[in-house]
Amino acid sequence: MLSIRVFLLALFALAVSAIPLEGPVHEVEALARSLKNLDKRQWSFPGWPPRPRTSSTTVPTATATPTPPAPPIPPTSGGGNTRNDINNGVCKDVSVIYARGTGEPGNVGYQTGPSFFTALNNELGAARVAVQGVAYPATAAGNANGGASGAGPMVAAAQKAVTQCPNTKIVLSGYSQGAMVVHAADRQLPANLASKVAAVVLFGDPFNGRPLQNVPANKVRTFCHTDDSVCRGSPVISAGHLNYYRDAPAAAQFVADNL
Repeated sequence: MLSIRVFLLALFALAVSAIPLEGPVHEVEALARSLKNLDKRQWSFPGWPPRPRTSSTTVPTATATPTPPAPPIPPTSGGGNTRNDINNGVCKDVSVIYARGTGEPGNVGYQTGPSFFTALNNELGAARVAVQGVAYPATAAGNANGGASGAGPMVAAAQKAVTQCPNTKIVLSGYSQGAMVVHAADRQLPANLASKVAAVVLFGDPFNGRPLQNVPANKVRTFCHTDDSVCRGSPVISAGHLNYYRDAPAAAQFVADNL
């Protein structure tokens, strides 16, 4: 601002020197008044006054730590998602009638069942074990009716196994909703068929603690993890409900001990 005032004062000096003495006095007086009020005027220059600089550094926003993905289900070699040994006329020492859980593929599912069959093959020998999956919908609606939709097919499969192979020993098994199917099928077992049941193995049973009617308690083994809320009657699926493949060796040992 000071340099501008000096510049204008210099102009004023030049202007005064160029004004003739006989010139109009009011012109000189007007110029003098303008310079006198110079500090009262508002001057505008592009980019002036400079604005305070703001930091361009962005403060990172705190974010929640993402939940790590669940570990993959370990592969099994129990024969795939569908087993139809009984339907195909296979006759062996042990006939496993198995009901899968809700929404599982095929007729034996993808982890608990196949792992159990593999363990049985390791324990007894594959030449002694036939497996038949129960043909039932395994939809969410089946949970509401307590597995009743699979009871008839399970009993029919067991009866077919005994008819084809009179000396075979029956193992009834199921996971989650499939365990409820076993409970429902037990109530429909005729005495002659119930006597052929060597063992019952249940995994993640929503009816945990509820005894079977036609199979003695010493022939029944239920695997229910402490962190599996389904075993306490809850519809919430926790991690403890999804890893029953770990119990396959113990389940196979139980079957072997009851043959």
